[in-house]
Amino acid sequence: MNELTTINQHELRINELITTIILAQDVKPSSKRQYIDSLRQYFAWADQKQYNFSEITRTEILQYKQDFLNSVLSSLTIGIYPCAVRKFYEWAEGVKLVKD
Repeated sequence: MNELTTINQHELRINELITTIILAQDVKPSSKRQYIDSLRQYFAWADQKQYNFSEITRTEILQYKQDFLNSVLSSLTIGIYPCAVRKFYEWAEGVKLVKD
């Protein structure tokens, strides 16, 4: 298997995970779109840092938050993205994908 195939399979798994999470959320369709964008950005950040999302600790989450606050995003976006990450980890803990 070449590197491109591995990357595509990783992206496919992340997209499947995001779809599963979004379907489990009881939010408006417009919020679901924002959650999808938020989670894609979060997983891209984790990949860039070479973090396994199931092993990320509070320290890394705080680093993500700081990196996020240092970005040039709007205040609305800054409010939504961390909320989506929090919802992700609540869901992931509930289905035993991650520990507390």
